[in-house]
Amino acid sequence: MKNLSPKNRNILICLFIVFLLAPFGCYAGNKQGPYSVFYKAGRLYEQGEYDAAISEYNNLSNEGFESGNLYYNLGNCYFKKGSLGKAILYYEKARRLIPRDKDLESNYKFTRSLIKRKVSTPAKIWIARIIDSFLNQFTVDGLTIFLSGVYMLFVAVIIISVVLKLPKIKSAGLLLFLLGIFIISAVSSYKRIQSLDKEAVIMNEKTDALFEPFEKASVHFILYEGMKVYILSVKDSWCKARRLDGKVGWIKLDQLEVI
Repeated sequence: MKNLSPKNRNILICLFIVFLLAPFGCYAGNKQGPYSVFYKAGRLYEQGEYDAAISEYNNLSNEGFESGNLYYNLGNCYFKKGSLGKAILYYEKARRLIPRDKDLESNYKFTRSLIKRKVSTPAKIWIARIIDSFLNQFTVDGLTIFLSGVYMLFVAVIIISVVLKLPKIKSAGLLLFLLGIFIISAVSSYKRIQSLDKEAVIMNEKTDALFEPFEKASVHFILYEGMKVYILSVKDSWCKARRLDGKVGWIKLDQLEVI
């Protein structure tokens, strides 16, 4: 800057200041920033204007904003409107992002209790239930970090055992324990990732699951609003879906929404 004239130097400084302040000016000029819209939607919800609140939350979602609280609030709005399927859909979305939120879990369980018919799931042994309960506290990203931590601990134990020449029985026992945790967590993570874009919620009050993907096919079983299914395959306007109890049938795609 020593070779610049005073005039050019001032121009350069002004341009540099404008460049630094430009982002702040954009945020200041945007009166409908994400936090403002979120606050506005919350106020609309408190006033009982649920459709307007849903519209504001959807605007945020359509602009690429995603958070557990956003989906949780959408679930609350739909619950207040009496839309059981939509409420469960957004609670499910929220649980993937904030799985340890107690208010969310409470609302989710209560909403699911309103489904017209309960479907029994295959019983699990007690240790499997404990493991599932623990791993379900993590998001997919959190589970990946947990896996990385277990792997690094596994490697660290091997290195320490070799360097310090620890008894093989003790180190082998710890290594087997860590290996077991790693395998179980890896399987859970794999299943979680596989289920993305495969889990769906029934939107219609009553939906027939047919033996074949044809309008005149026989009814295999009935699904009710809010029930969760797993999509196995898609054919034209139909999808082959599995209910929580393992029953499989063909359902129209417009009668469900993917989580």
